[in-house]
Amino acid sequence: MTRLALIRITILLIIASTATSSAQESKRGLDNGSNVPGITVLDLDRKYHNVFDYLDQGKFVVLDLFWVKCEPCWEYYNTGKLQAVHTTLGPDGTDQVRVLSIESEGSSEACLNGNCTGSYGNFVELANYPVATSSLLGSMFDLESYPAYYLLYPNRTLRPISAPTVSAINGLINAYNSSQGLYGQTNVQVRQVNSNLIGGCMCNVDSISPSVT
Repeated sequence: MTRLALIRITILLIIASTATSSAQESKRGLDNGSNVPGITVLDLDRKYHNVFDYLDQGKFVVLDLFWVKCEPCWEYYNTGKLQAVHTTLGPDGTDQVRVLSIESEGSSEACLNGNCTGSYGNFVELANYPVATSSLLGSMFDLESYPAYYLLYPNRTLRPISAPTVSAINGLINAYNSSQGLYGQTNVQVRQVNSNLIGGCMCNVDSISPSVT
């Protein structure tokens, strides 16, 4: 093999590696710390869900973005882990989290129930959380593959996450709450001292200690 041929092969490998890297980057969707886009969906029970409403109430939102023709989506659904997140951390549990599962390619309700060509099965039967379908979420989150999972924070930022579990979501919630308590919510005040006031002075008071509220 000539030196020129080796150079050409090397260039092609570099181009292919760059293209693969770019494709993987684009599949990640929105990056950690991105602002949450405005999302309002109508679930299969005909109830509207606006994520900002939940976040402004101090709730965390777990987003499960899937496609009925995605095998890993189907496999995760059947693990029962998302159902456990809803049961443990949702309205009937600690009430910290709202789970939204959204078919993000706009498939029909029949497809969600497994009644169309290519659907891996019934994505509704075991769901104890809201399930919706929308053709907007895939492009809104810049997705090129499924599934995609996000944790939305009350400060309206988001974090891409791996397949949600109760322990993983609990850990992220605790980390967020700790950071907010340390950096965002600590308020040091000196409360008024009313004891032993005589003639406008404080007697027998050696010191005033601040309190953290």
